[in-house]
Amino acid sequence: MPRSKAEKAPLRTSEPWDLRGAGCFATTSSSEAGPETSGSSRRYRLEVSSICLGLWCKNSGGNMMSMGRRHLTAQSAALGLAAVGLLQARSAQAASSDTEAVAKRLEAFRAAQLARNANTLAGLCADELSYSHSDAHIEDKATFVKNATANNSKLLSLEYKDPWIRVVGDAAIARFHWIAEGETIPEGKKSSTNLHILMVWQKQDGEWKLLARGSTKL
Repeated sequence: MPRSKAEKAPLRTSEPWDLRGAGCFATTSSSEAGPETSGSSRRYRLEVSSICLGLWCKNSGGNMMSMGRRHLTAQSAALGLAAVGLLQARSAQAASSDTEAVAKRLEAFRAAQLARNANTLAGLCADELSYSHSDAHIEDKATFVKNATANNSKLLSLEYKDPWIRVVGDAAIARFHWIAEGETIPEGKKSSTNLHILMVWQKQDGEWKLLARGSTKL
């Protein structure tokens, strides 16, 4: 079968081509190309588009490889910025989630102190706990839980006012104003305490535990 006119005649040009719209694909009309199969038509279009792209690169003062490098560099920069943005968003989301978790543990600790619940207090404290009182005496975990739930005194009210929490990795700093009223047993002598509290919480095996506590009289 004789080859079509479009396949016989090589595509030549003496002037640089201007790639706009589909101009390159309109260089040879269907009437000029003559009857051809769909396969040869696609091959012809691919040849024309390749030549157009090469000429466009020549006009722009570059080549295929340099254009590819610029394109890849731009893509890499865009992907890098997107990745940084995604990591920052995930980090902020994680910090917000941890802050909420620490706030819940803080409230659970307050409620357990008020109710003198030994099991809950023990579960909220790290084994390495260092619990400092406003008179400077320090208790470990076992001593703190024992004294906090003893029957010689009780809290009538306890407020953790204006809590402030900052999460830093697997640690969290919590500050608040302790306002409480207590009563001795069995004398019934009442007293009030007004303290500034600093707590350090640590995430251990996925759970926030009280690691250290300090207090100052106001």
